Amino acid sequence: ELGIQVVQLLNDVLRVREMPQRVGAHDDDSAEDLRKFCLAFHDVRAVVVELACQLDMLRHLSTLPPYKRSIVALETMQIYAPMAHALRVEGLREELEDRAFAVLFPSTYSSLATWLREKRASHEEVLQLAVITLSQAVDSDKDLQMLMGSGAVHVQVHDLLGL
Repeated sequence: ELGIQVVQLLNDVLRVREMPQRVGAHDDDSAEDLRKFCLAFHDVRAVVVELACQLDMLRHLSTLPPYKRSIVALETMQIYAPMAHALRVEGLREELEDRAFAVLFPSTYSSLATWLREKRASHEEVLQLAVITLSQAVDSDKDLQMLMGSGAVHVQVHDLLGL
């Protein structure tokens, strides 16, 4: 037997799942309103569960007809990925965007992925050199040390959509 909290969470997950079907059009304004509504009126845990379900659906899109794949990818880009970003679930957001981008723009995605693979080694060397240079600059400047506090210099590589 499920506890009351689990039942309430499950009910909220189902309500979040139904939200995209309640909106007639997925234009930018409607999608933004839907995202705000979900984040304001639903349990955050339910939203995260639905984000994970959407990612699972994207991972198994090959079982769907092509038109349905496009619908799922578009919903992901307009509704689910921005919600993941708002909740600061960056790894989830990146994978949602990456997989949806591959469905919506397959040739562009393929070209960018190939280009990145070819350039990755040289870019990693440049990024590591930049980290070393910036770290040395911070170490040698008392004012920078005071501004940074206990911060550190890190590298962040953007996903394909961020390019």
